Amino acid sequence: MKTSELEGAVLDYWVARSLGIRSRMEYYPLNPPKPIACWRIVDGSPDFSKPFSPSTVLEHGEPIIEKYNIITRYNDLTGRREYESYVPESGQASATRGPTKLIAAMRALVASKFGEEVGD
Repeated sequence: MKTSELEGAVLDYWVARSLGIRSRMEYYPLNPPKPIACWRIVDGSPDFSKPFSPSTVLEHGEPIIEKYNIITRYNDLTGRREYESYVPESGQASATRGPTKLIAAMRALVASKFGEEVGD
């Protein structure tokens, strides 16, 4: 799966993996199953008190942006109205994009750790 296309619980899961957080995804029983949430694993069990969602919850995503000095800017030059982000310390050649600041920044983090593609 392309890092530039990650979103929702799948993006949150890969952010957790990037940070070394043990986590698991919960799926909605469709055919094929649809991921609906990423949970942190605490003491061997999922912490169901609150899903880990750095791509949508500012309180989860902002500390990550600060810790990794993720640069994010709004880009309207292409007419696509999107955000571009990159992690300066990673040596990423190009910025990742997303419809929101958090999505673009979390994609940038995952790309800095795993490259342009991750497993399904």
